[in-house]
Amino acid sequence: MPGRETEPLVTLPLQGDYNDEYNDEYTTPVSESDMEATTPSKLISRKEPQSNISLWDDTDVRQKLLLMDLMLMDFLTLFSSSIPSPFFSRIVIKRGGSILYSALILQSLMLSFSICCVIFGKYLPSMGIKKMFVGGLATFGLCQVIFGLLHFVMDIKAFTGLGILIRVFQGAGEAAFAISSMSVMCEEYPAHITKVFGFTEAMVGVGYLMGPIFGGGMFDTLGMLLPLVLSGGIVILAIPCHFFLLRPYTHEENAESGEFNVLDWLSNPYIISVLCSVATVFGTFGYIDVAITTYLEKLGFTATTVGLVLFTVGLSYCIAAALIGYIVSFKVWVRKVSMTVGFIGFSLVLMVYVPKQLTSLIYVGSSALGIFGALGTVPAFEDLLPSDPSLEIHSAISGAWYGCIGLGMFVLPLIGSAIHKVLHSFSWALFVSSCIGFAITLILAGLVYFIKRVKSSSHLNDLVD
Repeated sequence: MPGRETEPLVTLPLQGDYNDEYNDEYTTPVSESDMEATTPSKLISRKEPQSNISLWDDTDVRQKLLLMDLMLMDFLTLFSSSIPSPFFSRIVIKRGGSILYSALILQSLMLSFSICCVIFGKYLPSMGIKKMFVGGLATFGLCQVIFGLLHFVMDIKAFTGLGILIRVFQGAGEAAFAISSMSVMCEEYPAHITKVFGFTEAMVGVGYLMGPIFGGGMFDTLGMLLPLVLSGGIVILAIPCHFFLLRPYTHEENAESGEFNVLDWLSNPYIISVLCSVATVFGTFGYIDVAITTYLEKLGFTATTVGLVLFTVGLSYCIAAALIGYIVSFKVWVRKVSMTVGFIGFSLVLMVYVPKQLTSLIYVGSSALGIFGALGTVPAFEDLLPSDPSLEIHSAISGAWYGCIGLGMFVLPLIGSAIHKVLHSFSWALFVSSCIGFAITLILAGLVYFIKRVKSSSHLNDLVD
């Protein structure tokens, strides 16, 4: 079947360059006969990406249509969930609430998303990709429609309670779709994961850009109800297409999936550092989205120019994600270089972002944040995958990936807001909150590495005794 041809494999230990003790634990000598007879359960073979076959030539018609469908649904989910952001605070205040009420309602989606991603990642193989994919989108679209009906609820307590409840279920639906779509991507395009991930991330960025623009324009002319009901209805109406494009995905146990354990995988310092760094990048984007408007308005920026700043961040991320996904797919080492440059560059840009004396450079800084963010995050997912993993491994890693992103986008804006309240400075709050995220990354990775080394030394001493 197109997209499934075997290719030369380079056998490497799991993340072997980063933890010698981890290599010793997972590399066991095997005979040549055993190597030929079975796939070693203690070794993970990492594929060299295909450089001579294009994604278009390596897929059939159904896979091409499925890729377009995945991109469209990624766009619609982010587009729909970001529609309320420009007007929801005003609605809450009119009903006697405050900004805190609005934040609790809107951010409850990300908290639910991060928790449900971990749960669904564990149980996706038994539930089935197709059921979770369709069920997640149906739940998401239905909740979007019901959320629009809050237009008729005037009591602030009922409005807040129902709003949080609806967003929690909507976050669960989005989590089910995200986990299943990532597994579909890994199953359908195993030789082009980074390319496809770059395309879908670009559409996520476009949806994130267009949602607030559409929501704000529709609210000014038609109110809250129509944009939410319309966007949710489109998601629901698109569901029948998925039944034709998604094939049955079977859960096949193999030696690698039998040996795989999520907790053991998460105990690798390299895995921890990548996941926490990705969470910090997306959490920083979340804080910028929440807090930069008030700051720039104090510096004399109009509502239009503030929107243009946010548009610059998203647009640069969209374009960079699509290009980087294509470029870094050629060689494994390019992924490592891209991630290193991306995370370091992102940190350096934050040190000089939004200086009061040079506000004209805000567009340059915003573009740099989007580009470096894409450099660091787009190659990261495939770098965490072993080659040719089972559906169980795909779903578990996808759950950890999206769970960390959701947690970062929920926690870092709260940390940044608390720091801003103390320091009364957006620039310092942005920089310090991001430093906290990266510091937690280093601390967790270093702590796990130290514990593993201590356990290894203790085990060797017991053997000597």
